[in-house]
Amino acid sequence: MRKVIVISGPTGIGKTALATNLARMFNLPFINGDASQMKKRMDIGTANVKDEEIKGIDTYLFKFLDPTSDFSIKDYQDLARPIIDKFDCSIISGGSGLYIDSALLDYDLDNNARDKDLEYDLNNEDLYELLKSKDPLLAAKTHPNNRKRVLRYLEIAGSVKKTPTEVYDILYITLDESRDTLYEKINSRFDKMIDAGWLNEVKALKEEGIDLSKLKEIGYKELNDYLDNKISIDLASAIIKQKTRNYAKRQLTWFRGSKNKYSKYYVIGNSDYNKIVDLVENFILNE
Repeated sequence: MRKVIVISGPTGIGKTALATNLARMFNLPFINGDASQMKKRMDIGTANVKDEEIKGIDTYLFKFLDPTSDFSIKDYQDLARPIIDKFDCSIISGGSGLYIDSALLDYDLDNNARDKDLEYDLNNEDLYELLKSKDPLLAAKTHPNNRKRVLRYLEIAGSVKKTPTEVYDILYITLDESRDTLYEKINSRFDKMIDAGWLNEVKALKEEGIDLSKLKEIGYKELNDYLDNKISIDLASAIIKQKTRNYAKRQLTWFRGSKNKYSKYYVIGNSDYNKIVDLVENFILNE
């Protein structure tokens, strides 16, 4: 059975840097598991990998979609599994838990059975992604935040099983650290992104004619409003930081709940690098 190492955790915690180090150390392919990092020309605002960081590493599913492309968890499942099947062992890292689950668990996104318990565990965004994967036409008829209608449409479209089984031999690692430390990182990361040229990135997308208000990635709408003189940079900063902290909190809830889905599941402090390396090495060597 193919082996897969998952490095998960909330935004800003250092997943990509760790996964990159592990991929280089153990000569493993690195598959992106973050929906936002699949987008092209949005590198700064999505904290995407830099080319020099992944030099010499086989990487997949990074920066291949246009900013407004429609891409479902079924699309991800269809692309990720053939990549996984090519290698004895690979790494998936990212913050999109439902995408990762769709590739690694036996979610049959073509069946007609709906399990209400699973769907009520999902937040509005993930629930809507599930509907899009089942029936894009129905999804287009409602807003992601209209939860009642999304659930009604899922009755029609069908969904996935409550107790999924692992398709591969999986080592699932969730990075963790104190909430205060994580929020401090998130707040300082915004300032670093601005210094790195995030406003210029937003301007370039505007010049392409992209409607930034329709991008789900945090920050682009707010910085667009600043450029249009609708809000101050201080207000944009405050909104972006708050939204990112809220998003990180939802991710933490999701990934901690993954212990019920994966047999080899570990929550490890982000600073416990040696423990992570030992876990990965033992997992790879264990036949």
